[in-house]
Amino acid sequence: MVGYSYKLSDYVADANSSYSIAVSSMPKHSNWQCTFIGGPNGPVYNPSEGNEPNWFHRKMQELCFGFKWRKKK
Repeated sequence: MVGYSYKLSDYVADANSSYSIAVSSMPKHSNWQCTFIGGPNGPVYNPSEGNEPNWFHRKMQELCFGFKWRKKK
């Protein structure tokens, strides 16, 4: 690119420099899980608490795409 010069040192941290990393808490998972293609051995999605789809959304995903929403016991 014209007019830009990047050096590796722009992206690599110095051994003498110190960085602090802020770690936030992970969101809680809800009691709902969605199994995609492949049945029980396929990938599983657990939405975060409060972001679960409603009944209509779950039913339409099951009818249109075959996604199975189940509530964990």
